Amino acid sequence: MRARKGFTLIETCLSLGLSILILNLVLTVFSLLGRFPDTSTLRQNFIGTIQLRQILSLGRDFKLDGDGLCMDYQAEQTCFHEANGMLIQSPGTQAYLIGIQDSEFTLIDKLISLSYTLDETEYQITLIEVIN
Repeated sequence: MRARKGFTLIETCLSLGLSILILNLVLTVFSLLGRFPDTSTLRQNFIGTIQLRQILSLGRDFKLDGDGLCMDYQAEQTCFHEANGMLIQSPGTQAYLIGIQDSEFTLIDKLISLSYTLDETEYQITLIEVIN
């Protein structure tokens, strides 16, 4: 018997066709992934909102001043305001929301709310009920 060397034409065509099919599937998946919006900022801001509510629940003597919110927290004055597209706590550098614009705290019917813009979408969240 003679030893077989190499591939037949049918085997080569089948492997080439299968390779093209797999490449098309991979490219389709990557193009679909590029169409979905990045939700990491929304997820981070959701977590930051929960943390912000927790901090505000421990605060006292809330004062709205312009686009910021100040309160007594752990025996010192703490303020929240927008800087460089982030909602930060001062003193300190804790950032709660990222990528935001035009933030504003409001007090309506004993509820402190925060409204802001993120990627041309306006959000308004109720943070805490003020009890006097």
